Amino acid sequence: MNPKPLPRSITFWSGIFVMLFITWAWWDSFQNYSVAYVRDRIEVQSTQGMMVFGEADQIDPMGGKRVKRTSKLPTKVFPEPVFLRGGGETLEDEAQYRKWDEEMRAAPDQIVRARLDMKTFPRDQVRLMLPYWLFVLAVALPWCGLLMLRARRIRKAASRGLTEP
Repeated sequence: MNPKPLPRSITFWSGIFVMLFITWAWWDSFQNYSVAYVRDRIEVQSTQGMMVFGEADQIDPMGGKRVKRTSKLPTKVFPEPVFLRGGGETLEDEAQYRKWDEEMRAAPDQIVRARLDMKTFPRDQVRLMLPYWLFVLAVALPWCGLLMLRARRIRKAASRGLTEP
C-alpha cells in the first residue's frame, strides 16, 4: 500500500490552515481592536497578541466587540510575552492622577501603557499577553515534527519493501 502524497495529507493541510488563521488574526490585530468576554471573570483582547485579564469590566457572561484601531501608539511586530500583576496604587488626589495620566499619554508603546495601567489595579488582578508569533511557533514546531515523523515512517516502510519510494 502506497502512502498518500504530502499534498493529500490531513496533517499537512491542518497545519497550513491553523497557521494561516493565526497569521490572519495577527495581521488583523494591527487593523482592529477585538475584545471577547468569557463568563464574567475573563476578558480577552486582541492587540499584537492575546491579552487575558483576570476579571472583566463587563458583567455580560458572553459577548464581545470589535472596533477599528484608532491608537497612534506604535506596535511591535514581534512583542515580548508579558505577565503583569496589579500594583495596588491608588490615585487619590488630582496631582497623582495628572502624573499617571501624563505617563500614560507619553507611553512609547502599548506594552508600556499596559504596565502603567496595571499599577492602579488591585494586587490580585493579573494580565497575561501572549504574542501571535508565539502561537505560530507553538503550532509550527509540532507540525514540522509530525511531517518529519511521517517522512521517516514512509522511508522505513520503503526500505522494508512494503511500499514503493
